[in-house]
Amino acid sequence: MPEELAPMAEDTEQLNPKVERAVAEGQLMESTAKNIHTLLAGARSDLYLRALSELVGAAEWQELNDRFYQTLAFGTGGLRGRTIGKIVTAAERANAREGERPEFPCVGTNAMNFFNINRATRGVVAHLHDWNRREGI
Repeated sequence: MPEELAPMAEDTEQLNPKVERAVAEGQLMESTAKNIHTLLAGARSDLYLRALSELVGAAEWQELNDRFYQTLAFGTGGLRGRTIGKIVTAAERANAREGERPEFPCVGTNAMNFFNINRATRGVVAHLHDWNRREGI
């Protein structure tokens, strides 16, 4: 498991101008930038910042757009999305060897990963709390 530390503010501050510049140059969608900021604001692990820094540093704009253009939503098939990026970062690979399944799911708001499982779980808990309150339970 990666060390459970929130990203350092200065590291995020170094990433933000690069993301904003990519939006201004038409390389990233505005929704992508918004979702990147949302993910980093709630990050409980440095895995997110390390993976994003690697993709931004390599100018992998299409991969970032694919991972962040939207947030997964429940549909008729439940909550589904890919777990491995088309480009696997060193942060996601962690201790896995080349050709092996990465140790961590791909970072992004449009992927099935810890971030979205956490969001879904909080949503179910909030729904149950509301339901219990309405039913007087």
